[in-house]
Amino acid sequence: MVNANLKDQKFIGHHIKKFFNGQHADYSPDWYIDVGLVILQTMVIQIFMPIVNSVKGFVVPIIKQKIDSHFTDDPYKTRCTSLAKYKANYGGTEYLIHFKYSDILVIVYVACLYGIGIPLLFPVAALALGVTWVNERIQTAYQVT
Repeated sequence: MVNANLKDQKFIGHHIKKFFNGQHADYSPDWYIDVGLVILQTMVIQIFMPIVNSVKGFVVPIIKQKIDSHFTDDPYKTRCTSLAKYKANYGGTEYLIHFKYSDILVIVYVACLYGIGIPLLFPVAALALGVTWVNERIQTAYQVT
């Protein structure tokens, strides 16, 4: 919306048009260079973010457990003073499904909205959805309590 130019639109009031005086009134070759590449870059990042979050979800608890056990492999050596603290430290994480839904909705929405103008978004979105599906299967099986 920062790059949108709405001066020729009849259905928008003048008090709103003054905020949208960007350089692109419609899809143009310059729009693809300025905005289209950023949208495509965002979708490519959506491919890798589930992997990053999954690795973070596996590595951070292991580090916390090692710190708790004084960097030993003894499961009975712990700094935890209650069972609740022990379960919080050695149990799995909570499965926050609303974040998963929002990621999928962003991928589908961006691909459907801009895919006609940027056809490369469709295979990128398919790859992002595939990576998300595999990642969720792995997280559900190995990370969630």
